[in-house]
Amino acid sequence: MNYIFVIVIIIAFISLILVSKLSGKKKESSINIPDWANKPPLRVSYIMNKFEKKLRSDKDISSGRLIFELMSSVDARTALFEIEDAYNSDKDFPFIWGCKLENGKLKYELFLYNFDNRLKEKRDTDYLLPMTFKTPHKNTIASSYDIYNKEESIGDVYHFYNAEYGQTLDLPFKGYATFLKINSDVFYKDNKFICDERESFINNCDKYFEEIGVKNKNVEKLLMNYPDSKEICVACRNNNEIVVQYLGIGLDEFLDFLVKNLYPDKFIKFLRDNYEKCKRLRYEISISYDDKLSQINSGFYGII
Repeated sequence: MNYIFVIVIIIAFISLILVSKLSGKKKESSINIPDWANKPPLRVSYIMNKFEKKLRSDKDISSGRLIFELMSSVDARTALFEIEDAYNSDKDFPFIWGCKLENGKLKYELFLYNFDNRLKEKRDTDYLLPMTFKTPHKNTIASSYDIYNKEESIGDVYHFYNAEYGQTLDLPFKGYATFLKINSDVFYKDNKFICDERESFINNCDKYFEEIGVKNKNVEKLLMNYPDSKEICVACRNNNEIVVQYLGIGLDEFLDFLVKNLYPDKFIKFLRDNYEKCKRLRYEISISYDDKLSQINSGFYGII
């Protein structure tokens, strides 16, 4: 009789474990991950829109999954709908996404590149903007618009990134940004920028800073941060705001950046829980400073 009791207890215990595992799988599979967050993973230099290599779908997570997890972690449903609409407007056209955190609030951005860096050809992206518009300059290499998680989700400013006259797509890349407001045809200059390989940027920073108008020489110290970065881009805005972007860093430096800048804990946990699937991606981060080099905001980028 005792043996039967023991067997019954064992069977019940095993059944409990199986039910727990099955319910866990059911819960996991019930997460509705959109197509754009589940595309085949690629390693891409995002800001330069440059393809590097294909990754394995069974071992790696796509960059689009990251922005989905970030938005989901803060329940940014309205912003998610805008990403979905952009993706559905042309599923074969890659959008570069960005997010920015300032004063504890997140906003998002979608970038459209007017060239294909693999095919070395121009593309028409005007039809993908959420308005009727014609790209203003033949040297415009990209445009972007802001997305907010609120009722009026599309921002009222459109940004354009332009190459200097005669500039090729090779490094060092030099250009300037302009912007306009909806229902306006007046363009305003926003910043001048230079992007180059990390070592070359450090070696030539005095010349580069002079070209784009950086007056605070202590910006040079900022170039030493995130030593895993492959390239650095620095922009000087008209209000003397300095933007430093570190391109191609690894997952450990990216996690360090997220923790230091107080990004949502739930998103950081996702990356740590999926470390092996995220470690082969490359990450690009951005930090903005005022003229006294006090930090204003931060952000990072990816592709869908």
